[in-house]
Amino acid sequence: MLRSSTINIGTYESGEPAHVPFGSLIPILNPNDLEIHGWDISNMNLAEAMDRACVLDHDLKRQLYDQMREITPWPSIYRPDFIASNQSDRANNVLTGSNL
Repeated sequence: MLRSSTINIGTYESGEPAHVPFGSLIPILNPNDLEIHGWDISNMNLAEAMDRACVLDHDLKRQLYDQMREITPWPSIYRPDFIASNQSDRANNVLTGSNL
C-alpha cells in the first residue's frame, strides 16, 4: 500500500496540489526483494505440503507449484507435548540438542 500511495507536499505556483510517491520520501523495501521461508518438522517441499494440506484452491496451487517445489523448510524444534500426537510420523526435519 505504501509503494502505491502518494503524499501531498504542497502546491505548485498554479495552485494545483503537488503529490509525490511516498516511497520517494523514505526508503521502502521492494516486495520483489522479499525472501519468504519458514520452519517445519517435516522436510516435505512446499508444493507437496500444500497438496497434502488441501487448503488452497486447485488453480492457485497449479500456478504456484513450480516455485513451491523448490522450497523446503528449515529444521524446526519438535516438542511432542506441543505438537499433535498424529504428527510424530512426519517429524523428519527437527533440530537436536539439549537446550530446545
